Amino acid sequence: MLFYEEEEARDSLGAMQASSKSESSKEKRERERKRLKKPKVKTGCKTCKIRRVKCDETRPECLRCQRFGKNYCDGYDYDSSAPSSRNQSRSRDLSSSSDNRAILARRSSSQLLEPMPQRSQSFSTEDEYRCFRLYCEEAAPRLSCFDRSVWQQLFLQPGPDQEFIRHALIAIGGLSRSMRKMGLENTDEEGSSTSNFSRLHGFALEHYDKFLAGTKRQMAVATREQGRQLAMISCLLVVCIENMQMHYQNALIHAQQSFKLVEELNGDDNEFGSSNQEGVSSNAIEDELVQQFNRMELQILTVHDIRTREEHQELKNEGVFSIRNMPETFRDNDEARWYLDLIMRRAFHFMAYAQADRLVQLKFRESPDEPSAFDNLEGLSQTLDASGGLEVEQEIYASESRRWSSAFEPLFHSSLEDINDVDAFRVLLMKVHSLTTTIRLSIHLSPTELITDSLTPQMESLIGMSRTILNHPYAEVIFGEGSFTFDMGLIYPLVTPAFSCRNRKLRRDALDLLCTRFWREAQWMSLISADMARFIMETEESGVETEYIPDWARVRLGGVEIVAEEHKGTMHCVRGVGESAVHIESVRDWSDLVD
Repeated sequence: MLFYEEEEARDSLGAMQASSKSESSKEKRERERKRLKKPKVKTGCKTCKIRRVKCDETRPECLRCQRFGKNYCDGYDYDSSAPSSRNQSRSRDLSSSSDNRAILARRSSSQLLEPMPQRSQSFSTEDEYRCFRLYCEEAAPRLSCFDRSVWQQLFLQPGPDQEFIRHALIAIGGLSRSMRKMGLENTDEEGSSTSNFSRLHGFALEHYDKFLAGTKRQMAVATREQGRQLAMISCLLVVCIENMQMHYQNALIHAQQSFKLVEELNGDDNEFGSSNQEGVSSNAIEDELVQQFNRMELQILTVHDIRTREEHQELKNEGVFSIRNMPETFRDNDEARWYLDLIMRRAFHFMAYAQADRLVQLKFRESPDEPSAFDNLEGLSQTLDASGGLEVEQEIYASESRRWSSAFEPLFHSSLEDINDVDAFRVLLMKVHSLTTTIRLSIHLSPTELITDSLTPQMESLIGMSRTILNHPYAEVIFGEGSFTFDMGLIYPLVTPAFSCRNRKLRRDALDLLCTRFWREAQWMSLISADMARFIMETEESGVETEYIPDWARVRLGGVEIVAEEHKGTMHCVRGVGESAVHIESVRDWSDLVD
């Protein structure tokens, strides 16, 4: 085989190890003797394969996964005899049709078809087949922390004229394995040599080229409606693949351009809204794509959004009628997730509108010789102008977040009754995202970094929940060593206290969590984020002999310019306020963290 041998499943579950220690030696030998008689299992459910543990292959959900709660098992690949139990309706009647974008993203994923059986797929080589399997078993489950209908259903059922989409999936599968060598220690696993990784990487890029060529051919003959849907699919796949390769500038350019497609859907009166009073699309595929675009937009808003202040002014009002009619209690995780996504987008667009130059931004450059985008940081050391009703508007968005937390509370507590259940993992992650939004909103208009002291309890809760998430059995699926996810996960939330919490212990706790393993979330990398936070912390503590960090020593990050291919970056900061403020620039070399 060109790339790697099929890995044998192995049992590494901590709970099983703990229980084995309590057995007598005789019982242990007897159990192991019996186990040796059983044939080795090289198949199993997708969750067990990802975690590399033995699966008992009970259908429709294996017994091993069922111990961790309902819906923990992701089922079996392309098994028509085991229909998925994940297609749950998320539709709730909305009382207003004024916001097509919010409504489009609220549609049910249950209308999507199940993936085609794998036997109906044709592959030219065994390597294509293996990379496709890597996509199905390793990459796709990690790409989204919540709704997987796009990555694990929609992209696996292309029409007869869209077979070229499979080339993108093969590319993602190959890259998911080849890129995971970053952050991993030296390994003796068969097929894990540098040469095999290099060949696998090249093989993946060949199929990426085939996907791009196929997209171009199909777009030339597609109708307007077909072309729009194909463009949305292609944009998501291109942004994903460019991010996986750390071509972040290319990914951002494509992502920004793709938002125009969503705007077109919002304003298309002929196809969206003509059949009912709410303006809801009858095309479930495009609805699901819009929802994934909305999550991608959140990642862009945390990095570098090039849209104008006027555009943010309009977008911060998205879904206003939906927010007005938000229920007092959410009925399920899907409904809570949808409202949280909407609230977060509104809040981040408000922050971009209010003080776009104050947002911490990652800007990517092709060469370190390019002119700096952060030559003028005067605004960071001056008092902010929060006039014009900005503080009132800030409170409006903060109150939306509080309303969401109140509506989420019953669901949150009921889901935590079994902390090892996959639902507990997801509700904890939602709570972390909500806390992050609250903290960011509170900090954004403040003229001083002292505001963060009043937010210490929220930061402590955020760090504690993040620790629980990273210790959860399901964390290995999403945040495993060297893994890549397309959605916001834990890096940006943990960066918030790591950058801004002046409680020395809590700040170091956040840093430790970022350093537990190397993983990536779109443009964010855990170890690089930790390095930036550590520089800010050490700069603030330099020359300060007390536990308390005074205002003159506190650092505000203006931006970071990154040359991704060289794994280097330049941090631009301001220490202090007013005329005594000092501008600080630090060149960072991250090659040891990612190679």
